Amino acid sequence: MKRHSKGLWLTDTLFVILTISSFTALLIPVGRITPKLMGTPYTVWMGVVFCILYIVLAYFASTLLKEGPNDN
Repeated sequence: MKRHSKGLWLTDTLFVILTISSFTALLIPVGRITPKLMGTPYTVWMGVVFCILYIVLAYFASTLLKEGPNDN
């Protein structure tokens, strides 16, 4: 079994924090549609920002978990 590095632990922690915060008023505010960005409500463009952050975290985690030539 491969030992997890501190970088992987950090990406896992950030993923959990991002997931928890996506269900708070940060992403889903009650009755708020402003500010708008190019006519798109707040909730939609914050959802896009969260998705981009998930993709960036997944990329960093995949680079940390790359297998070497002798790994099975």
